[in-house]
Amino acid sequence: MRFVQALPDAEVVGLADTDAANAQHLGEPYGVANIHCSLEALLDSTQLDVLHILTPPASHYENAIDAINRGVHVLIEKPCTLRAHETEELYFRAAAKGILICPDFIQLFHPLFQNACTLIDSNQLGAVVHVEASMGVDLNLAELRESKGIHWIFTLPGGIIRSSLCHPVYLSLYFLGAPQRVTATSRSLGTLPQGLIDHLSVMIEGERCTASLVVSAAVNPDPYTLKIFCERGTVIVNFDTSALQVFRANDLPRSVRRATANFHQAFQLFSCGLSNTANFVRARLVPYQGLKNLIARFYRSISDGAELPVSRELAVRVATVEEMVFDQVENTSVISRPRRSPQQGITRQEKVLVTGASGFIGSEVVSRLVREGYYVRAFVRPLSPTETLDRSGVELVYGDVRDRDSVNKATANMDVVIHAAAGLHGSRRFILDSTVQGTANIAEAARSSGVKRVIYVSSMAVYDFTRLKDGDVITDQSPLESFPNQRGTYSSAKRQAEDIALSHLKDEVGGWTIVRPSMVIGKGHDVYSPVGLKIGTVLLCFGAGRRRLRLIHVEDVGIAIVKLLQNDRTRGGLFNLSSPMHSLTFQEYIDRHLRKIGSPLHAIYIPYRFAVIGVRAIMIASRLIGRRPSMNMRRLAYLYRDVRVDSSAIEEQTRWQPRGIVLE
Repeated sequence: MRFVQALPDAEVVGLADTDAANAQHLGEPYGVANIHCSLEALLDSTQLDVLHILTPPASHYENAIDAINRGVHVLIEKPCTLRAHETEELYFRAAAKGILICPDFIQLFHPLFQNACTLIDSNQLGAVVHVEASMGVDLNLAELRESKGIHWIFTLPGGIIRSSLCHPVYLSLYFLGAPQRVTATSRSLGTLPQGLIDHLSVMIEGERCTASLVVSAAVNPDPYTLKIFCERGTVIVNFDTSALQVFRANDLPRSVRRATANFHQAFQLFSCGLSNTANFVRARLVPYQGLKNLIARFYRSISDGAELPVSRELAVRVATVEEMVFDQVENTSVISRPRRSPQQGITRQEKVLVTGASGFIGSEVVSRLVREGYYVRAFVRPLSPTETLDRSGVELVYGDVRDRDSVNKATANMDVVIHAAAGLHGSRRFILDSTVQGTANIAEAARSSGVKRVIYVSSMAVYDFTRLKDGDVITDQSPLESFPNQRGTYSSAKRQAEDIALSHLKDEVGGWTIVRPSMVIGKGHDVYSPVGLKIGTVLLCFGAGRRRLRLIHVEDVGIAIVKLLQNDRTRGGLFNLSSPMHSLTFQEYIDRHLRKIGSPLHAIYIPYRFAVIGVRAIMIASRLIGRRPSMNMRRLAYLYRDVRVDSSAIEEQTRWQPRGIVLE
């Protein structure tokens, strides 16, 4: 949108999206109000010269055919199509209609790549002998992490790797010419669930040279580089850092080259850094610069009859290589169908659904329930790690607590729901919807399906620590957070979800029980987070060394939830969970545990008064730049208040006792 609107002879005249709100959100800043919910409606109502197809790849072919039949030129997002014969047919039909097609091979038009090609075309380095391309796949993107259901990228033939492979393929084939042999090797290195491939290496023999490509989600930090090996030198393009390096053959003795080569490399990188900094300051460091250049060149092909920026031959060759690669690999598709339970040793009548079953608390609860003889149905998101659940043999149901239909299916024929799902990380919308809307969906589904019992896993974050004093004891009657929106997204979400749970405590059918654990630790969880932030060998502690920790071991949480389930008198109850009232201090935890498990550790205790000054500075700076502050006084009170937690209610009702295994 930005690049098209910036061109003097181009105008965006319409948008189509199956979700009209998406199109409106995109169009408003650019003054585009011609919104349609289908491509057909857009083509019927609006005179177009060019259509940009930016939909998921499975629909590229059909959308392009519709545009070509209407006499509209097409720019197609990569991968162009999912089969080589479809790409060939698009070009055949377009030629018959006098229509132009251009795939979105944007890095061919990145200024650094263009500079590299100019140098190679000058024959200063000789002919290209080999090309090496590597690209990392970022699995931490919000659109992947927060997708409701399976994101379309995981449904591609080839999965998430398919979406990224196109870039190194077209960059390599630009030099290789026609591919003659393609060999692909894939691996599953554990970054994706269900043993899906997350690492792919490809060897290509071309008519002019060879290439080796690596696309991986397991390499960190993500590489995005192209190395072009020539007869008399090598060119390296780093798209991630926007750096270009050239190494030329010379006749200096090897010892001299060793002494000087690193300085030469450093000088080139330093020069790139200065140039990038200057361009950034002058607002000339344009993200997706290759896309900007490609759009302008494609439009000139249409208006002036200039040469197409991407040739038909290259587009078809890329589609051919992609198809050849993914015909050689397996295990690329996410399995989302329910898995029946082979669970053994069932001795209890109640069937239990656990939401968030792959999480830290949820997986422990599942394990404990299985040992106690309960039939367990684990409700997990499609990309959740399920190795532990697989070993326990429980029934797996895939879905999302934000989705009412999948929640209804998950609760069907269940007697008990243990609701541990919540959004811990991600965007504000994701955390709120997962925690608040998820709890509302569970409540509705539990009522409509006749669930006999709901146990809701809440948090100490629901209490108002600004109304507590050092030395106070938190009980189930302690004041709840009065201003959750001021505290932080997670606290706000848990507080709003708690209100939903509280409204069902006295239900005659399907009565709820609320359990509020302290900070849960154990089984590989971050051992530094209970006391502060670790940076190298320095541990920044939020509080004095004598301040007591509010901790509970995850195994104790699992035992407590099972005991609540087995005691009918706990219906309608609120129960805090924490280690004993005389819990560890910061100093004891650091000296008796942290200093014994790793490298030397230097603890720095940040006094409350200094923390207050820092937080106020953060809040002022956030207001000045118009952003939500990452820290505030209410969160600071939660971190610094030296209070204890009373767990006597659950101890009296169920005889539960924390087992004192926090340090172990």
